[in-house]
Amino acid sequence: MIRRPPRSTPKPSSAASDVYKRQQLHVVDNMAHAHTTAHLVKECSEELNDDDEENNFLVVHEADAFNPDLSATLAPGVQFDFLWIDLGAANRIETFLKNFWFRVKPGGYVAVHSTLTNSLSREWLEKMRMLARNGGKKADGSVSEYGVFETMSFLEPHKLFQNSFTVFQRRDAHPIDSSEYAEPVLTKFP
Repeated sequence: MIRRPPRSTPKPSSAASDVYKRQQLHVVDNMAHAHTTAHLVKECSEELNDDDEENNFLVVHEADAFNPDLSATLAPGVQFDFLWIDLGAANRIETFLKNFWFRVKPGGYVAVHSTLTNSLSREWLEKMRMLARNGGKKADGSVSEYGVFETMSFLEPHKLFQNSFTVFQRRDAHPIDSSEYAEPVLTKFP
């Protein structure tokens, strides 16, 4: 019998470690609906998190997502790596996203629920797709408040209602003073 030494797992570089430390999932819900899973998400965040909010992975904000001042009431400098929008009111998605887009980190993601099979959401989605195809520019050539971004939609065929979602990735540092974003190389051998 030949014994092999155990494989050593290479430690990630400090740059990679820093990237993973900073990842956070923020959840905004008013907790008004007792029969949803929002309360369970809040319980999970309380179990997962410690007292150091900066290093918490799952952060729940119990607030009204339709409040136009919500973004301003969060801690200064908080930026999102991933934002899941499940508002249930298609006519308010655009306003909500405009209020939060500047808080999404370059390279960060925004997922919006129920976008393909809801007529109000679909109308908004088509406008966003047009902006994405045009490099973040409006029909008149001016830069939109979203800057450069990518988008991809997914159907959830196992569901009868609210059976889709769309993911947006912010691709620039600032919509007006744009610089191209590229995913970081986090491997030892690029």
